[in-house]
Amino acid sequence: MNSSSFEENAILPKPLPSGLIPTLNKMGYMTQFLDEYSLKFIDHPNSADKPLLEIGAAFGVATLEALKRGATVIANDLDQEHLKILKNLCPEQYKCNLMLAPGKFPDEIDIENDSVSAILICRVIHFFSPEEIKAAFKKLFDLLKKGGRLFLVADTPFQKNWAKFQPIYLQRKKEGAEFPGLVTNSGEYITDLGFNLPNMLNFMDLDVLRRELQEAGFVIEKLEFINRINYPDTVRLDGRESVGTIAIKP
Repeated sequence: MNSSSFEENAILPKPLPSGLIPTLNKMGYMTQFLDEYSLKFIDHPNSADKPLLEIGAAFGVATLEALKRGATVIANDLDQEHLKILKNLCPEQYKCNLMLAPGKFPDEIDIENDSVSAILICRVIHFFSPEEIKAAFKKLFDLLKKGGRLFLVADTPFQKNWAKFQPIYLQRKKEGAEFPGLVTNSGEYITDLGFNLPNMLNFMDLDVLRRELQEAGFVIEKLEFINRINYPDTVRLDGRESVGTIAIKP
């Protein structure tokens, strides 16, 4: 987590007309607004004794706000170029409280167990395979201190540009599939914004998240759909575009 090796001339990519900013590694888009779960993460009251951790921080919209509020933040991302841009965007007075942890979560992250007070993983987990999700939730649980909170947001298949996939998801759901939102050929279904997405996505829903969190040992404080009023019109559907949860390590 050494920030000194990161160059400071990296530039934030130009936002799309919708306001979404494409990631450099074709793993979706970063929003420029903070949803209510990200806001609760950055205002977490127990961040004084142990740092916050953001998994899949991209260009750091949440991390930067947490730093401004006085937190120490470990920012992780799969793409080191994203973290270079984050560091470049970070005001000089906050860089002493920013630690960068590039690598694929959870296997490539070297952080001690019980060492963070809160974790944000926003619009990331739906890029994980079923096996990766189970390993990730176990790691998230281990990293948190006792009483620490996980703030998680993930996309669902209830998005207008995924209308072709929704009947498949619903049929799998009816049949009791463990991960009914798993897509391995995204290009066959998506009708907008597909150019910056991988082939595999694993859309979440309330049931899947509840099961996986509880199996990892978490106690769920809040779990609900999120109405994505700031998503583009080509994506917004019926107020169930994302799911959000707050879970506690007891």
